[in-house]
Amino acid sequence: YKVKSKHNQNWIFISAAGQIGTHNTNPYGQADYVDVKGYYWTSDPVSSDYDSYRLSFTNMDSGIYIGGASRDYGYPIRPVLSGR
Repeated sequence: YKVKSKHNQNWIFISAAGQIGTHNTNPYGQADYVDVKGYYWTSDPVSSDYDSYRLSFTNMDSGIYIGGASRDYGYPIRPVLSGR
């Protein structure tokens, strides 16, 4: 999935890396949704101690969603330097 900047021509590529399974998904510690869904943590925590925002998308090209998720999910991060 190619994500383009709203401010310039820069872009990053994020893959449908899936997630590491938790008690709610596949057995704990196993990969789930690889090549189907992409989940990435954002730098912004939600107001509670247990949640953070995540960016997610599917390979169905239905757009990008940002919402809260429990921190026990194994999502990758994609470090990007913010513009100053």
